This record gives sequence, structure tokens and C-alpha cells, in this order.
Amino acid sequence: MVLAKSVGYYRNRRLILADVNLTIATGGRWVLFGPNGVGKSTLLEMIAMRTYPNVGELRVFGDRTVAGSDPERRRTRVAIVSAAFGHNIGSGMNPLTVVASGIPRGTKDSADEAYEKAYAMMRRLGIAYLTGKQWRNLSEGERTRVMISRALVSPADLLIFDEPTTGLDLGGRETVLRELSALASRGDERTMLLVTHQVEDIPAGFDHIAMMGRMMEHECMTYLDTHPRIYATLDGNTTPGTITFTGPLDEGLTDERLESMFGVPLHVERTGQRWRARTGCVSHERSE
Repeated sequence: MVLAKSVGYYRNRRLILADVNLTIATGGRWVLFGPNGVGKSTLLEMIAMRTYPNVGELRVFGDRTVAGSDPERRRTRVAIVSAAFGHNIGSGMNPLTVVASGIPRGTKDSADEAYEKAYAMMRRLGIAYLTGKQWRNLSEGERTRVMISRALVSPADLLIFDEPTTGLDLGGRETVLRELSALASRGDERTMLLVTHQVEDIPAGFDHIAMMGRMMEHECMTYLDTHPRIYATLDGNTTPGTITFTGPLDEGLTDERLESMFGVPLHVERTGQRWRARTGCVSHERSE
């Protein structure tokens, strides 16, 4: 589904991503995890074919992504759920119309059929009662479930959930995580990628993780020497983000990895299928 080989991205002489290597198989349930400002959003935009790497190679659905290659057809195969998208929706919009808009024009579905599918999906997620309301009157949790419905009725093969719990209260967050857990465990064949910087926001059912951090300065200098066509500099800039680990979730979420990533003592715990991290020095003997 996604294959990145030594992907890098620079802009205005600033290297944002470097040496990103990632393989996501079709049907995978992946978490893209890392602190703010490390390049998660940039990598997300490249996977969604809104931005393109200027170093290395990125393939999505088996095809290489290249600027100007008219990826509109492939873009419809990617659906993004994010709070940022919700901010672009007109305040008076009917949630049913928002969901139906996930079915692109030109598909075999008529307008009536699109609305029927949209309403059926809203019923499936328990939000049919929102039909006829206005977007401005919805809670953040309701908006997120509307956008999840929109993604599910789309013809997308890759579903990306970009920090979907941002701005939600505890009840709203748990509602959304419950929906995502059910979706990930339902046997849906589509590939799912959740982007977050909170271990508590990882739903049950997601089992692999790509962890992002910053390159060490000496590694970055070597990378720049290896790629002389990168017109970027470290002068006054932070080192670029990169992927530091990929693999099973329980192998990635360790005390040592999170302490290195966030720069504070952290202890990671798993209760059932949910995770949490807390600060403070915890003896391994007691934690066992």
C-alpha cells in the first residue's frame, strides 16, 4: 500500500524529513507516532499525494508519486479524517450532505443513491439523529464521527485518521476511540493509518507502529554529504525528522524509546488493549 525508500523533503533550504523508510502492507493497521514538529504532517501529506518528496522514492498503491503526474484518480482512494478538515466545512451544512460528499461525482451512484448510502453509514455509526442539523451545532465528537462516516462511504482503500481526538473532551475522545477500535477489528480490508503523539489515543485493533524522531546531527551531515543535490542547511535549523522504528506496537512502545523521543522519564503501561504513559522514575522491579 505504501512504500517509502530513503524519502526526504526540504523547503526554503530547510530539511524537514530525511531518510524515511516505511513499508505498509495492504490491510495493515498502523500508527504513525511522534512528538509535535517532527514531520508527521508532512509525511502524511506525501502519502495522501498532496505533497511530493524531492529526495528518494515514494510509492502509494504500487505507483510512484511524482508532482504533475495527475494523481486525482489515486487521491480518491485516500480518505483523511482530521479536525482540520472539519474547520473547512460550512457552518450551515447538513451532516448528511457532508457524508454524501465523500462519494465523488462521476461514480456509478446517483445523487439519491449517494444520500442513501450516507444515511445508512450514519445509522451504522449511531449518528443518524444528526441528519438535518447544522454543522455549527455539532459537538467535536459528533463532527469526528460524521467525518469517519464520510471516509467509510468513500471508495478509499487507505483511511488516514490524523489526530482525530484533538479538541475532544473525555467522553468525546472515548466515543471516537471506540468507533475506531470497532472499525479496525471489523475485518474491513482497507488499510488504516492513525497519526498521534499520545499513546492513550491508540485504539485497540491497531497493531503496528512507525515511530518518528529527529536525526542525530552527525547522521544528518552524512545524509547531506550523500545527497549533494539537497539544497538545505542545518544553519539555524533543527535536524530533520525521520522514522526511528517500525514494527509491532508492543515492541515499539517501550520506556526507553519514549524517554529518548520526548526527553523526559516515561513509563509505558498496557491494560487490556489500551496504552498509557506516565512521567516519573519507576523501578522496573516494581513495574513488573
